[in-house]
Amino acid sequence: MDTITPKLLLIGETAVNRDGMTALLEHVGAYDFSTDAASGGEEIAEVAGRMCYLSFAPGINPNVTRVREGNQAYIGNILKSGHGSVLEHATVNFAILDVTPVLTHELVRHSVGTAISQTSGRFCRIEKLGFYWPKGFEMARGAGELDDDQIAKIEAEGVDLLNRIELFQRRLGEITGIDRIASFAIKKILTSAFRRFAPYGLKTSLIFSANHRAIRHIIASRTDIHAEEEIRAFTIDLGHLMKERFPAIYQDMALTKIDAPWGCDWVWKFEHHKV
Repeated sequence: MDTITPKLLLIGETAVNRDGMTALLEHVGAYDFSTDAASGGEEIAEVAGRMCYLSFAPGINPNVTRVREGNQAYIGNILKSGHGSVLEHATVNFAILDVTPVLTHELVRHSVGTAISQTSGRFCRIEKLGFYWPKGFEMARGAGELDDDQIAKIEAEGVDLLNRIELFQRRLGEITGIDRIASFAIKKILTSAFRRFAPYGLKTSLIFSANHRAIRHIIASRTDIHAEEEIRAFTIDLGHLMKERFPAIYQDMALTKIDAPWGCDWVWKFEHHKV
């Protein structure tokens, strides 16, 4: 049995087709428009917003006599105004590795504006358990509800149980002779049956894509101190990644220290919570 640590990788994001963007700006008469956006996604969000009112420059729309300059200022006003629909145009693609169904079953509740492709438990056989060891026991100790002796017993008995489960996964393969079975359909059926003897905290991985409006909502909802610990750790990392890569879209998000029952902790707070 191996203890796993979740990993979050940014593997793709919305990019600008420069020829198409130039053609768009020429079509609307915004010949001199330029942006200092730090990413393609932030440029797309800005252009989408300006397209709504043709606010690329004064005079293109006779009703517009002045415009905000700079991507940071423009996106900042979008956030302040709550016009978050333009953030849905830009998408980010992630690899979320070595997590458990505890996390993924929380993440799938955020289905709007997202896409998920997860490792199949029907096709991919369990050869070695990868287990997320919960920090909840240490948190309970920090709150004075568990002592060192209780923690030691949990760790010893937990490791023993997981090792026996891992051994039984191998025995299932030996007993059924799955490697000698020619029919892949039967192999799939047996592999699916094997996984039902695996723990809920078993390792899995997925590709996850979401637009920025959805990502902001996930971060705001899942870094709350009452959120489940594994998805909290994931969204704390997600916040750091988004803040660094997309500074304009996440300019109103700050890591905030709070008092929790188990001691000091951190959450991401948004100035504009719902956009």
